[in-house]
Amino acid sequence: MKYFMDKKWRNEFDWTYSYRSDSDIYLPYGEFARRILPAVKNYSSIYRKKKKNIAWVVSDCKYRYSRSKYVIELKKYIDVDVYGKCGKPCSAWNDDACFKNLSGDYKFYLSFENSLCEDYVTEKAFRLYQEDFEIIPVYRGAPNVKDILPTGTFISTLDFKSPRELAVYLKYVADNESVYCNYLKAKDKFWASP
Repeated sequence: MKYFMDKKWRNEFDWTYSYRSDSDIYLPYGEFARRILPAVKNYSSIYRKKKKNIAWVVSDCKYRYSRSKYVIELKKYIDVDVYGKCGKPCSAWNDDACFKNLSGDYKFYLSFENSLCEDYVTEKAFRLYQEDFEIIPVYRGAPNVKDILPTGTFISTLDFKSPRELAVYLKYVADNESVYCNYLKAKDKFWASP
């Protein structure tokens, strides 16, 4: 790569290489594939073991893009437990073991991006489709997330006028085994590669 730093290459290319779908070279944070073999799980048993509502693992504690402010408001209406550098310890906070443990206890996970940009869907969402994490992502970030994440597999904050409205819906899903399990079943039809 050092040769690209050479002055003779300056102003020779006019291409973009990014997560944006309109870039010349498109490189998203992940891609989805349908699972060939369906997951065989006892969804009722999974649902009944979960005793907690929402988990959020976060390392950037700044109030950037109103992400933390949104969570503070959401906490007024539903329980949200914070893990990572900004909350309770959870093994190695960025380790999949942390997310696996949380997915056994919690019904929802906040997949909140640092930035609210078109096409910007990062590992915060994709990782939950990799290791059979039995948890429903609640997503806040890219305004076109429904073009990226599979339909029926996540809950978008964009579908609600306020954190309070979102909390009402999350409580409805959390208290309804059939609705909750349908989200997990839909999610289990897909696998993400980072």
